[in-house]
Amino acid sequence: MSRVASSLLTLVTLGVLACSMSPGAATTTATAVTTTPPLQTTTTTAPVLPPEQIEIELSGQGPLGLDLVDGQALVAAHDSNQLIVLDLATATETATIPVGDYVQNVAAMPDGRVALGRYESSTTGGLGLLDLGTMEITNVRVEAVQGVSVDEEGNVWVVEKAGAVVLVDPATAEVVSRLPIDIVQNEHLDIVAFAGSGWASSDSTPIRRVGGDPLAVEATIETGGGIPLDSDGGLLWGARADEVWAIDPATNEVARRISLENVAEILALDVSGDEAWIAIRHPGRVGAVIRLDLANGEVLGDFPMGLPAAVRIGPDRVWVTDYEADRLVGFAR
Repeated sequence: MSRVASSLLTLVTLGVLACSMSPGAATTTATAVTTTPPLQTTTTTAPVLPPEQIEIELSGQGPLGLDLVDGQALVAAHDSNQLIVLDLATATETATIPVGDYVQNVAAMPDGRVALGRYESSTTGGLGLLDLGTMEITNVRVEAVQGVSVDEEGNVWVVEKAGAVVLVDPATAEVVSRLPIDIVQNEHLDIVAFAGSGWASSDSTPIRRVGGDPLAVEATIETGGGIPLDSDGGLLWGARADEVWAIDPATNEVARRISLENVAEILALDVSGDEAWIAIRHPGRVGAVIRLDLANGEVLGDFPMGLPAAVRIGPDRVWVTDYEADRLVGFAR
């Protein structure tokens, strides 16, 4: 399972973006601005539920992005502009940190910082690098961000809402290179850092494998539709409503296909071994999380949820943000 890939939603599709934003002019450099937001400690406690499922009511609103690191959950609360930190062993919040407008992506970095993608760039920049030790945020002037992923070296890969892949140096918080790619507006859009490259697409466009200095398209892979969402087992995993697929980076070809039924929309996905947990909408906009056996294509579980926005597989539980209910839900594996 890749912990660094950010699973994300197209907010226009979800209908949750309350204001309109203009992408503005594309930039190829970054301005680093360091600020120290106040730290707010909280003690939100999960209700008593059967051990198969844990529900943690969040103090922030509109949880979208999610990552797991060192026994903690990092939740991007889009509507309240916060990063919420939770101790998963006690199922409690330990901190809420103001991190800028419309934060929706979160990806843990190897050096202990957190990369935060914002669906707005005019005031703080579309990307923030948060030091959880000092609580200082370094803002990077990229355009409105749709997806964020961090590679093993700590480089931050961003796909902007307007359709550009951006590589950011974590040491300097500066843009190394920027490459526009063709996307379809108002479709899901995401990026995964994997095998030395950034892999990006919108729902109906091919996957573009991007790398080099300066950035260039290294390969174009036709999947039949869907976006990249995770990497695991040496493969890049993605999905569309009727199929989960995986690309082999050695050949730049689709190596696996697993059919899906009764799915209208893919919202997020995480893979661990032969197990995939997928946030979906059934027909009629009915939210759910499904557990899929990748070895035989069998759906092992289908769990109703208002609007599952992100999913991460942990050692003993699978954690999902529920945007509509402002909660974090943990399912026993």
